[in-house]
Amino acid sequence: MRGRKKDERPAKVVDTLIPLVSHHQDMSTFNSLTGYYDYVLMVGAKLSRIKDALGDQNLQDIFITYHSFGGNYEKEYMELLGFNPNNYIDSRSCKLSAEKIIFANMGTWKPNVNEILSLKRNVEKSLNISADTPSAGNRIYISRNARRAVVNEAEVIELLKKFGFIIIEDKSRTVREQIDIYRNASFIIGPHGASFANIMFCKPGTFLYELIPTSWTYDYFLYMAQINNMQYAAYRDDTHPDISNDYFNALYQDLYVSIPKLQASLENILGKL
Repeated sequence: MRGRKKDERPAKVVDTLIPLVSHHQDMSTFNSLTGYYDYVLMVGAKLSRIKDALGDQNLQDIFITYHSFGGNYEKEYMELLGFNPNNYIDSRSCKLSAEKIIFANMGTWKPNVNEILSLKRNVEKSLNISADTPSAGNRIYISRNARRAVVNEAEVIELLKKFGFIIIEDKSRTVREQIDIYRNASFIIGPHGASFANIMFCKPGTFLYELIPTSWTYDYFLYMAQINNMQYAAYRDDTHPDISNDYFNALYQDLYVSIPKLQASLENILGKL
């Protein structure tokens, strides 16, 4: 029988620690880009709930530990929520113990409504965004270069430009830059992807049009759109075989968008707005 591998991480003792151990994370699948939704909705929202529970307690001396997703957005969210990002320690690099430990129960890919609203409220307060903050009312297309990309995106973009859409390239942005893009949108269209976690910052009434592959039809963003009093529609690719019983291949499935179908759908929706 093999013995347990020796834990060679250096030990560190702190006064107060939040160990965010109860979140889904498969590092063979998720990375700094694809893990954005998981971080925001399961780690960020949990930190926000802890912040609410602690009330007026000083958060700056509290340490946070978990297995990092590798994105700059992690420390940005900590700072926006009032925690000290310099007190974050990757759980892979150090074995932590503490005099006081603060836990929160399990997060999920469809968090409790109040948890989402908590994160929205605390981040907007930190950024001085109020309900009265005006929106530019932009129509935007969220491009996606990772898994679930639109294979005929050039044709889709050509069509969308005729309807006055702004094309948002798939590149690294700060959390504030992402929130500004979504906050200033009146109509959002794009393939199903982590960036849509930012719809919690949209103004009520904003329209989300989600482009969905044949085999990946989860309703996370419909759920979030309903919480935020947004309008929602979806286009589902019907040109590929359904492989929904093959989880990982379905997760990576690209999609094709019929230009005539999309044009007719947009004419119908935009004509009613």
